[in-house]
Amino acid sequence: MCLRGLADLADAYLRDHTSAAVQTYVVFVPALGAEEEDVGPAMQFLDNRNVHYYWDPDGTVMGRYARTLAVDVKLWDFWTIYRPGSLWKPGRPPVPDFWRHQLSSLPRKSRLDVDEFVARIESMKSREQL
Repeated sequence: MCLRGLADLADAYLRDHTSAAVQTYVVFVPALGAEEEDVGPAMQFLDNRNVHYYWDPDGTVMGRYARTLAVDVKLWDFWTIYRPGSLWKPGRPPVPDFWRHQLSSLPRKSRLDVDEFVARIESMKSREQL
């Protein structure tokens, strides 16, 4: 499922929109048995100059986002949007302007809907927040 979201967002928006205004950061974590060797093949889903891939071997980002977003599960397979200038403090990411997930353990109302996510990006861009 997590690669499905990546592929769907790539198809719907990210692959063809290469403006520097939208930077994409993909952090792979060792969820569901994923290992660093799995990152390379997964990168095929989205490749443009504004996509940056990372491997978090300890899954640290999962706990930090869980604390930031006040959820009771380690977060992975989720998507965030930040406007420029968002301040990242050591040890804790800021609350995103918008986020969605693909986890069955979180509420369905905040599940990733690619069209909604793309509309939010475009809305923020039109208001010059991105």
